[in-house]
Amino acid sequence: MIKVSVLGLKNPLILSPLAEITIPPFRRICAEFGALTISEMTYAKGLLYNDPKSIRRISRSESEKKFGIQLLTNCPSDLGEAVELIEKNNWSDFIELNLGCPKPKITNADLGAKLLIPKNRKRLTELLEIGASTSKLPFSIKIRLGYEKLSLFEVIDLAETADIAFITLHARLATENYLNPAKWEYWRKAVENTSLPIIANGDIKSYNQATEVISEYGVKGAAIGRFARGNPQIFQKESKIPSLEIYDKLISYMRNSPYFNLFNLRVQSADFLKHFRYAAGARKQILSMSNREEIIEHTRKKLAGFQEEKNKKI
Repeated sequence: MIKVSVLGLKNPLILSPLAEITIPPFRRICAEFGALTISEMTYAKGLLYNDPKSIRRISRSESEKKFGIQLLTNCPSDLGEAVELIEKNNWSDFIELNLGCPKPKITNADLGAKLLIPKNRKRLTELLEIGASTSKLPFSIKIRLGYEKLSLFEVIDLAETADIAFITLHARLATENYLNPAKWEYWRKAVENTSLPIIANGDIKSYNQATEVISEYGVKGAAIGRFARGNPQIFQKESKIPSLEIYDKLISYMRNSPYFNLFNLRVQSADFLKHFRYAAGARKQILSMSNREEIIEHTRKKLAGFQEEKNKKI
């Protein structure tokens, strides 16, 4: 059985995939701060068809010492072929199957979290068996507690039978939004009900909280998504580098990538401002800007101002 320990990391902190957010330049920054990184969810069929967007999505930087590719599919044969392709090209260190995405566009196609419902149990079983048996790399799954109802323990049983490497558990139902607190007690229940390593995910807001979760719930690592946005230093114990310096480095990485476009600049720049008080207006201004350099200078100016205000208080 291939376990998470083969990744060479004890209690890893993981950058959880977020569509349109954890783009390669941002992953590169997070990896420099110690995060294990995973690509945005990528359609298996996109890789099989050599789709340029899919290939860009899984591009890996040198700083990503441990890197996984998250696949999205409900077709066992596509999954098996995609796994073989990833291994043949040495694209990643492990492979994760997305069984947690709650977006209607995904679930309406019987993908992501919709594969957790009882009606799709046979298909899910086939996916897990094909993924685990085909892959020579660690093959893991990202799940929710269930879709509309709890199905966690049935899915864990299937994962054990298939010999999955590890499970990342987002402690919410797919139909619950972020106004509903993640049900952290299910991390402990999952740990108590399986020998498979469990990675905690959901509402982890800081480095210290991540380490506390690992210690308290018996999980083997923690995945951070929303609270890493604009804050790559969350993967380090101490945040010593000014946000402006990190933002400048991110922009330099974006300039040398296919992601230097208006949409990604707006998203990443607004994210860097959201961690400061009274920044709502500044973030809103970004949405009305249509010039890339204007967005960068606006964001840099605001970050410099926030840092100056912080230094005065110190």
